[in-house]
Amino acid sequence: MPEAAATAAAADGVRRSSYGQILRSTALIGGSSLVNIAFSVLRMKAIALLLGPGGVGLMSLYSSMADLAQTVAGLGIQASAVRQIAEAAGTEDHRRVARTVTVLKRIAIGLAILGALLLAALSVPLSVLTFGDRAHVGGIAVMSLAVFFGLLSAAQLALLQGLRRIGDLARVSMLSACFGALIAVPIVYLFGEDGVAPALAASAAATLAISWWHSAGIALAPGRVSLRELRAETAEMLKLGVVFMASGLLTVGTAYAIRLIVLRLEGVDAAGLYQAAWALGGLYAGFILQAMGTDFYPRLTEAAR
Repeated sequence: MPEAAATAAAADGVRRSSYGQILRSTALIGGSSLVNIAFSVLRMKAIALLLGPGGVGLMSLYSSMADLAQTVAGLGIQASAVRQIAEAAGTEDHRRVARTVTVLKRIAIGLAILGALLLAALSVPLSVLTFGDRAHVGGIAVMSLAVFFGLLSAAQLALLQGLRRIGDLARVSMLSACFGALIAVPIVYLFGEDGVAPALAASAAATLAISWWHSAGIALAPGRVSLRELRAETAEMLKLGVVFMASGLLTVGTAYAIRLIVLRLEGVDAAGLYQAAWALGGLYAGFILQAMGTDFYPRLTEAAR
């Protein structure tokens, strides 16, 4: 009986500790999401005052095209890498963690270059398809830089989430939103609509710099990755990643298609109003679930086996 009572007490302590950790993680990510929302509102309000609804619509269309290219080129490696890093961390095999991270970074560089080239190569047909002319070819080509920076940032964020560095994730999120607003608004103020694409690319570069700064301090076990290990890790990462990519493609593809329909039927001003309504009614409402899922996914992966 005493042994059973001690076991029950230990299990209850673990359960309470787990609940406390979940609440702390949710509070951190939820708080950073609220800060993100505040900076996003300020940034969009400033751009709306400078350019009107048309400027907001143009920004949303550029962002949708970049998201589409990033989803296709990314092959879902951010989500699959979180799983592999968390699984390796759960075994406390530091060399395996280092190997997975090394493979992730190599894949991310290759896919980032591929994604940027893909969007740049399709800039002419995308401009014609979206706007009906070639006036925005340059802006779409500039967005290829945002795709490049975004895919590299995704790898850094996957490392932080896989190791459950929730505090670092929250700081990266808040600093990225802050510097994104501080960078984007002056560029749009100086260059008007011609500055929308450079502002988005510069914001993506700031996110990459911030995420790299926070992930660079993580100590990883030294060691080389053999060709066989590289192939095995890559195959495992892409096998699950393609499933995530297919799911994400439906989401971002639908978002782009709806904005395209609104643009064709009602014009770029209506696209801006739609973007504002979507942000308030769709994206911002889900920040609680996002906060819970950020820590839940790697936690579940660690415990799965």
